[in-house]
Amino acid sequence: MEIGSADDSSAITAMIPICDVLYIVKENGIYAVKLADSIDPERLNPNIPNIQQRVLTCGSESELVGRTLLTANSLFKKTYLPPTFDCERAVMLSFDALKDIVAMQEAMEAFRLSERTEIDAFNNRQKTHGAMIMPAIGDVAVRCKTFYQKADHASQSMFSIVKLFYEKDVGTGGFESLAKLAVQKYGEDDPFARFAKDVAPRLKYIRNVRNCLEHPQPPTQMAIVSDFSLGADGKISPPMIEAVYRSERYSPVPISWFMADAVDGLSGIFENMLAHLCRKHVQYIGGFPTQVIELPPEHMQRDNKHVRFSYGVQINGQIVPAA
Repeated sequence: MEIGSADDSSAITAMIPICDVLYIVKENGIYAVKLADSIDPERLNPNIPNIQQRVLTCGSESELVGRTLLTANSLFKKTYLPPTFDCERAVMLSFDALKDIVAMQEAMEAFRLSERTEIDAFNNRQKTHGAMIMPAIGDVAVRCKTFYQKADHASQSMFSIVKLFYEKDVGTGGFESLAKLAVQKYGEDDPFARFAKDVAPRLKYIRNVRNCLEHPQPPTQMAIVSDFSLGADGKISPPMIEAVYRSERYSPVPISWFMADAVDGLSGIFENMLAHLCRKHVQYIGGFPTQVIELPPEHMQRDNKHVRFSYGVQINGQIVPAA
């Protein structure tokens, strides 16, 4: 069958089976393919066709896709991980995270466009007598709530992958419990322990602000969201968000800045988290020491150029990327 919508003639770069669906990753889109046999296993209706459906309008050309789904597809291999590890579930959770991060990116781009449009309109507006007509997006709080929900969903998908590796050793403490576990198991100076300790506060911030937006309990749990505002110094500030969550008070930040930082930061954390987790659980293959490696540029896959991590085998003192 021909895969792709009318506006997407890009090349296929990966095929990823999850449950009874085959996901086809093209350069500019991701498509779900289901065969007639999986739709109607008893073949009671001979007219049921094979189907394809575009799931995302971004593909392997997107760094977000490379950092999440394609990195998961590269690392979650039964050959290299313990037999009890559910690789298919881990890939599915990675795909869930990707969809949430893509939604975050789309929300961020829409917010920045609205912000820019209002600023341009304000700058071009003729001055009038009386009150200044301020720029205003209008639905800032709703957009923030949606964005933080997606960010928290992506974070929780990542934590579900952590639990596939460590099961009951991590729990209600979230990523802070992972940081404590990593220090206990591997030591303070271990790269994974340092990484887990570094990212835990950033991921906790996302969850806390989401709780403030979804379940406000003033004055100890609340988010303060503002549209464009005029300060006493006569300067106009962009839309801002600040939050109070129990003993934590988060300083106000421009919403558009936070959104951009969260999309890039969360996808980068996800990518490195997968590499660290697999590095700690990789199995020896054929008696050779196997490890997760960061691919040098000359070994990067041409089709999936944003996938940085793969497996390597140590042979004669050299690390050779696994096939």
